Amino acid sequence: EHHTPFRSDITPSGNAEFDQLLGGGLERGTNALLLGPAGVGKSSLTLTYAIAAAQRGEHVVFFAFDEGRGTVEARSRTLGLPLEKYIESGH
Repeated sequence: EHHTPFRSDITPSGNAEFDQLLGGGLERGTNALLLGPAGVGKSSLTLTYAIAAAQRGEHVVFFAFDEGRGTVEARSRTLGLPLEKYIESGH
C-alpha cells in the first residue's frame, strides 16, 4: 500500500517513436520485464527511461546486476545520455 498519494499516469521514455508503440509510455506503478539476448538494448532502454524521469525532476534508482557502474556510465555517454549529471544532482 502507498502511504502517500500515488499517481497512476503514463510515464514516457523521452523517445517519441518508442512511446507511440507503447501507447504513450509505461504505466506508473506497474512492472515491465525486458527479455532478450545480450546486446539488443535492454539496459540502454532502461537508461533512457531513467534519464527521462530524472529530467522530469523525479528520483531514480537503477539496479544493474551484471554490469559495473563504469560500464553503465560508459554506455550512457555513448548514447548521449547525461547520466553523470543526474547522479551528481542526486536524481
